[in-house]
Amino acid sequence: MKKLLSIVLILFLFLGISSAAAAAHAPFEPTADFANEFWAMYNREAHARNLFALEARANDYWARGLVQANLRVGRTVQSFETAIDAIFDDMHAQIDVIALQINSLTLTQWRQAVADGRVQRWITQMINIQIAAFNDVFALAQRYLPAVTGVRLAGAATRRLETRRQINLSATVTPANAVNHLVTWSSSNRSVATVDARGRVTAVGPGTATITVRTVSGNQSASVRVTVYNTILGTGYEATTTNWLLFFFGFGWIWMWF
Repeated sequence: MKKLLSIVLILFLFLGISSAAAAAHAPFEPTADFANEFWAMYNREAHARNLFALEARANDYWARGLVQANLRVGRTVQSFETAIDAIFDDMHAQIDVIALQINSLTLTQWRQAVADGRVQRWITQMINIQIAAFNDVFALAQRYLPAVTGVRLAGAATRRLETRRQINLSATVTPANAVNHLVTWSSSNRSVATVDARGRVTAVGPGTATITVRTVSGNQSASVRVTVYNTILGTGYEATTTNWLLFFFGFGWIWMWF
């Protein structure tokens, strides 16, 4: 079975010109500068569009889908492998067409193609082709992987945090081999507590907020109630009326003593 296209394979494709083409390009030795400039442009867009994360996710779907296909009877595994091969045969064929256009350029033509935007358009097309292939893998794997049935948060259902403190919440999607483990995080009151894409909660100001994790697939959710409090002059003691009175009473005795 063909493996998912990696950045290394694209590099070989880009540099894999024929001996005749290499001879034609040899007088101005474009290979190093040509490739470096191409990859600088390619990587900028690839990172901006989260391509490498999508590739890793597609590899995960492919591997888990194959495991599930193996658990089924009949010709399921062969059908899965054939479908995967077809997806990436088509992807390779489309990228080949673009790579041939790039590799046919002289250095002068390359510079002109960069200046008039053709290289950037080619790069965008290559990335679009890969993203489309990865999405096809996601769709195919979903036929074999079980649906998300739930999500749970580790730890207590309520938390108390001092202002400006942080905690990391951990979410577990069930079942373990579910089709999609992606989740989103949200806060019911961002003036009290915020949460980032990784589940890190930051206490902002006094009050209560509900932090919710929700699965991208299946719309399952779990939540934790966070109470944020101020402290007395950074002592770590919560700034309640009782604690303030105890603080000033104790401070008064110390002042009288000295």
